[in-house]
Amino acid sequence: MSLLRSLLIFFIVFGAILVILNINFNPKIKRVIPCDPHELVSLRIQTPSQSVSLDKSPDKSLKTGQWRVQKGSFREIASDKIVDIFNRFVCYLPYVEKFNVDSLPDLEPFNIKNSAYQLTLIGKETTLLSLGKETPSGTEFYLHSSREPQTIYTIANSKKDLLFPAFMELVSREPFSHPAGTLKLAFGEKTWEFVKENNQWKERNDRISPAEANTLIQIMSAFTYENYHGPMTQAETATYGFQSPDVTFQWQLPLEIRSYQMVLFNGRYNLLMNFGQEFYVMILKPNPAEAFLRTLREVP
Repeated sequence: MSLLRSLLIFFIVFGAILVILNINFNPKIKRVIPCDPHELVSLRIQTPSQSVSLDKSPDKSLKTGQWRVQKGSFREIASDKIVDIFNRFVCYLPYVEKFNVDSLPDLEPFNIKNSAYQLTLIGKETTLLSLGKETPSGTEFYLHSSREPQTIYTIANSKKDLLFPAFMELVSREPFSHPAGTLKLAFGEKTWEFVKENNQWKERNDRISPAEANTLIQIMSAFTYENYHGPMTQAETATYGFQSPDVTFQWQLPLEIRSYQMVLFNGRYNLLMNFGQEFYVMILKPNPAEAFLRTLREVP
């Protein structure tokens, strides 16, 4: 199940419970770190398999692409919608129980001090959440917040994966929604190089008209992936048809060159991207992908 769907289910169920309880008891909501999700400007997600950061652009005029997600040296546009829901989830994270310890050394039995799972929230103040081991019942995890150094919380097991999402769960589902730089495109024996001048795209060698160039870029901007598979090795990508890709892309950005491949394989439009030695296959929605391949066949 995707991160977005899981978070939406959490809020639907949590909201329904709160409505029922408020009608009958009007209780205080038991939250680990009551905070305003709109005040968060940066997050750090640390697990045994990844170190991911989320940062909000200071440019308030942006309607989309406000958040950037980074893993190592690879930086991508994040899904604003998913990040917004994730921030709300963190700020409304409910706990099952809480109890106090007498001193900080007493945290050691809960595997808090050297936790491999840490989430840092940066807003008006900085908060570190550290996930400990499972409770003896096996139904919850211990959780510690730097806001209350001598307090231990327990949270339901189901919240762990939501608190520590994978890098690709946070990346925008529209990989080309903010095209920039220079694009080199190869389709069979055809090759083109696109550059942006005066807010319009053109083919550098005038092999196609500016109108055709802008049409291709607009179609690419509409690419949306429904699901993804990975990380995987380059050899494993052959099972998705990438031993013979239909299209290769090369985006030359200000600080890096990013390569992609696309193929129609077993009735699906697959897009391959990689971050170092980690490869991901995105399953594209068919309409823009089909229109893109059709247009490539038609242009000279």
